[in-house]
Amino acid sequence: MSDTAEAGTARSVTSQRSEAAVSDTERRRGRSVVARRQPGTGVIRVRGVMTRVGADFEATYRALFPRLVSLGAALTGRRDVAHELAQEAMLRAHRRWDEVSRYDVPGAWCRKVLVNLAIDHQRSAAAERRAVERLGAVPARFDDEPALTRWTALVADLTDRQRVIVTLYYADDCSVDEIADALDVTAGTVKTTLFKARQSLARRLEHEQEGDRRG
Repeated sequence: MSDTAEAGTARSVTSQRSEAAVSDTERRRGRSVVARRQPGTGVIRVRGVMTRVGADFEATYRALFPRLVSLGAALTGRRDVAHELAQEAMLRAHRRWDEVSRYDVPGAWCRKVLVNLAIDHQRSAAAERRAVERLGAVPARFDDEPALTRWTALVADLTDRQRVIVTLYYADDCSVDEIADALDVTAGTVKTTLFKARQSLARRLEHEQEGDRRG
């Protein structure tokens, strides 16, 4: 075999190994990625499953997915959970993309799905904690479990609706009208809920400040 042919073979083997290493890394991380594409299409990997998608969905995915993860993390206090919820929201959007893509703001539909998933998760997690407490056991905690963020701790005592609305307003920078559209409520309901949530948060912060001064 000539030196040129040998060099070409070596480059090919190195390239294949590099691609395999990247693929293995992404599988172990469990991350969604946009992979090889054909003209007008893309491929996303969600939970280890490769799915070919249209270019319009890929563009939405690229723009929206990081924001959904951030929103989910603010709602649950767990970035790993948020990543799973964001993937589920985008999977549901893909299954109904012919319908969702015709909405004025497809992202609002995905955001609503994410919010509902986060509420379901929080309720389920709370029920599990209560069950464990009734048994007198200590809930298991993994060393790599992310700690609750300051924001999550601050809004923990709010109602579900208050927690979602203040998170959308402050953490996701949504307007009152955008929140109303995402949650299928009136703008007046959003404003009233924000007002009550702010009052609750102000009381909590005041209480914490008093505790700091006494300490």
